[in-house]
Amino acid sequence: VQIKPPIHVSRKEMSRLLRKLLNVGAVTLLYNGGVHHYAEHRMSKMAEIPWLSQECSANDECSAAELTTAELRRSVSLLTGLVENLDDRRSWNRWLPSPPTKTNDALKTPPPGEYTFMYRSYVNFEEAGAMKKALLHIPTWWGFVQTKRGKIIVNPDGNSVTNTENFLLRLRTPVSITWNGRIVKKLGKPHTIEWTSTSMTMGDTVIPSPPASEKLRKIPWEILKVEDGIMGFRRGDIGMLAYATSKN
Repeated sequence: VQIKPPIHVSRKEMSRLLRKLLNVGAVTLLYNGGVHHYAEHRMSKMAEIPWLSQECSANDECSAAELTTAELRRSVSLLTGLVENLDDRRSWNRWLPSPPTKTNDALKTPPPGEYTFMYRSYVNFEEAGAMKKALLHIPTWWGFVQTKRGKIIVNPDGNSVTNTENFLLRLRTPVSITWNGRIVKKLGKPHTIEWTSTSMTMGDTVIPSPPASEKLRKIPWEILKVEDGIMGFRRGDIGMLAYATSKN
């Protein structure tokens, strides 16, 4: 058996290699730090936009162009799944509480089907995480990252609904969180979704009633309108949300 002689690396070559590694590490740290601060800054700007009507009455921050539903759909970034443009966010805040332009859709049960998350007027670490994920922020990808936009399914019975969000933990463990609810119809008033149960699936393990989800599900979602396939909600005093079908 022929034994290969050991590879000798000179001190000069080793020093050069170490410098390259240090340079790569420094650039990586600077890039991830820059992405973190950029996303946090963008999130803070989003959070400054008021959405409650009483705040908007004397605040120019609420002035916004009136966009069509097609334009509202196009305002969602394909990269992050967010409405990042601040003026577009103001337009969503204007559109969601406004009366339907076609029929009295606010009093209707949304048609059965699948609705994908489009917008919410409030923001938190999830919005920052979506921007960091799109910019390949390593700590975000190594943590708990959302893999696709949430979906609400209105079942064929027109009454029961599910809301599912999917994540990835440490780049290897799939996690899904599901809320189950029902549409409560109120005579002469907008309908609401009352969430009745939650569960979390982590890998092959199903965890019923995770505490964080159970706390959040207690707030009903008031259906503000259903127009051109976009379903708008008001989540108590927290904010407004919108989900939409894939086609108008």
